Amino acid sequence: MTLKERYSIENNVTLISMIDDKEVYTENCRNIVREILNNRKLDPEDIKKLAIETHFQKARQQYQMLDPLNDNIRIFESEFLSEAELRDVYVTALKQYMKDKEAFRYNVWFNTLKEDL
Repeated sequence: MTLKERYSIENNVTLISMIDDKEVYTENCRNIVREILNNRKLDPEDIKKLAIETHFQKARQQYQMLDPLNDNIRIFESEFLSEAELRDVYVTALKQYMKDKEAFRYNVWFNTLKEDL
């Protein structure tokens, strides 16, 4: 089975993620994936939306394992998004992550109020 046959069954999100992941996939593999994606004739706006979704998920995964005292946040590169767009995606993902973490924080005032009721 060739790389083209192997990756032609993958969804668009996976293909975009593969193209943007230079550390995992070889240049030859990424070129074949680019060709597959080009053959699907997607609208550039759709590709951009899928790239945003892909990087949002990467950011969320990174934040799940983040040790704020010892780790740096890494913004991955993208062939489909500009630096400003990537920064916006990572900032949005961080804000969402912080909001989600806040929802699970123990509220001491709630227990005090509960006892008074």
